[in-house]
Amino acid sequence: MKAGVAAVDITPPVGIAMGGFAVRKEGARGVHDPLYAKALVLEEGEEKLALVTCDLLGLNRSTVARIRKLVGEATGMPGERVAICFSHTHSGPAPGRLYEIEELREGLEELWGEVLPYYIAGAVRMALDDVKEAEVGVGVGEAVIGVNRRQWKGEVVIGENPEGPVDPQVGVIKVDRKEGSSAVLMQYACHGVVLGGDNLLISADYPGYAVKVLEDAYGGDVVGLFANGCGGNINPKERGSYEAAERLGRILAGEAMKVAQEVRPCEGLKVARREVFLPLKELPPLEEAEGRARELEEKVKDAEGSEQITGLWGELVHARHTVMIINELRATQRPEVLERGEMESEVWGVRLGDAALVLLPGEVFVEIGLEVKERSPFEMTLVSAYCNDYSVSYVPTARAYDEGGYEPRWARVAPGADRVLVDAALELLDEISS
Repeated sequence: MKAGVAAVDITPPVGIAMGGFAVRKEGARGVHDPLYAKALVLEEGEEKLALVTCDLLGLNRSTVARIRKLVGEATGMPGERVAICFSHTHSGPAPGRLYEIEELREGLEELWGEVLPYYIAGAVRMALDDVKEAEVGVGVGEAVIGVNRRQWKGEVVIGENPEGPVDPQVGVIKVDRKEGSSAVLMQYACHGVVLGGDNLLISADYPGYAVKVLEDAYGGDVVGLFANGCGGNINPKERGSYEAAERLGRILAGEAMKVAQEVRPCEGLKVARREVFLPLKELPPLEEAEGRARELEEKVKDAEGSEQITGLWGELVHARHTVMIINELRATQRPEVLERGEMESEVWGVRLGDAALVLLPGEVFVEIGLEVKERSPFEMTLVSAYCNDYSVSYVPTARAYDEGGYEPRWARVAPGADRVLVDAALELLDEISS
């Protein structure tokens, strides 16, 4: 097998809106640690894959399509062989206009967003230009740095549910190249939210620390990559400080390095990709959604300084979110798909020897990833979410919709989306296993 690897700094400018927490009322005040896009290219015979990891909350379908187009134009590599995985850090830039932030209105997001696809495509181009003979191996270990966050307090709230399922698997793909930098990709299922809404410094959160610890341990000879798993309902078990983020990152990196020392080279690369159609929640007409947002904006102004402001602000963010969803779906989906009450996305299956990697879109619940692993025909299966299409947003289980709570409320897809993803993943695993 052959492999190429490259890293590009994609840190946004200070002042840009940060994503993941509605409580933020201003843009980033500084940069604590840089954000990266890192590309790992694998080749065997005619088969080729560019796996890109980004320290970002996520990018929508149309932006990913643009990156693939740029890669194709620059390199000739088919864009359909470029997969992009997001760490889902909540201390990076926001993917949409949800917040009343002065800097955002001045256009920082648009300026940075315009050049971002070129940076990511450039990382792939650099990796393709640096392809060399390599040995590739896959292994798995275990670490528990996350906790199920769907806690029952008369209703489901975001908290800690020690009895709820988690996925302790630490997936590792190790790439030893005969020349140049080698690579270690870590995969783990947990939200990038050690740092909370009060943090206004750009950071890659615990995945960034894990990658730095790993790269430092190898003395700069290895490029570290991180791909998140099915952590839609999993939060870090420690939160609130950079010290906690570093501690969890060290635990993850330590287990990944232990696994990397034990993996054996494998042969056999096979890539399969499938379009899927996910059922959508029923959404209001755009005019109605915009009217609701304007109504709440007036209520927020009138309630400034009162006890009602927190609840109203949350409602306003949700209303703006609904408007953003409708506009984004119109921009990224075919009209005939929307008319069916569906959205189009994609699922990937990658075979590496006797192991497999599954790439799912959106914020997938941990139970879904565990089911795919349990039913997979492969001895080792790594299941990553937050891949290729963040516009899918949360993908809860049917039970979670019945229970209610934050994730089902903010989800764009309707009950049954989880079954579409599981079925597609298992079909792809069967396809690449033969």
